[in-house]
Formats: sequence, C-alpha cells, structure tokens
Amino acid sequence: MRILLVEDDAGLGEAVRDQITASGHTGDWAQTIADAKACSQTVSYDLILLDLMLPDGTGIVFFARVARGRRASAGNHPDGAGSDHRPD
Repeated sequence: MRILLVEDDAGLGEAVRDQITASGHTGDWAQTIADAKACSQTVSYDLILLDLMLPDGTGIVFFARVARGRRASAGNHPDGAGSDHRPD
C-alpha cells in the first residue's frame, strides 16, 4: 500500500512514518500542503493520513481538492475507477 503522510510535527511525523514502513508499506511524508500537493500530483496514493492544521493551510481544503480531482478523473475511464486504478 502506498501512503502519503501529511504532518508538520517532526516527532509525530517520524513515528508515524517509521510505523508505516515497519508495517511493510511504502510511504511519503509531506510537512506542508504545498509538499503534499506536489507528491499527490506525481504519485497515486492508496491512503492519505492528513493533519488538519498545517503551516500553509488546513488539511480539509487539501482533502477536498484531492477528492475533486479523483472524481473528475473517474469520468475519463469506462470502469469509473479513475486514473489511479491499478488492476489486481
């Protein structure tokens, strides 16, 4: 599973990132919304763990932007799965 962690607190971010990798998952850690946006534009994530209060905005706004993007891309595929759909 590919996970994006968005957390500005260094201690908490390190602990969560370490747990993600120890659990056998691949993870990226962004400390700002700008970094999270850059990550999500280049990588398709299965899960986003998102802090709500970040230095450059709120996690809720970022979540809404990601959700809108996924809904828009789902309309481009016959199966409705979106551009990040990976067959099993």
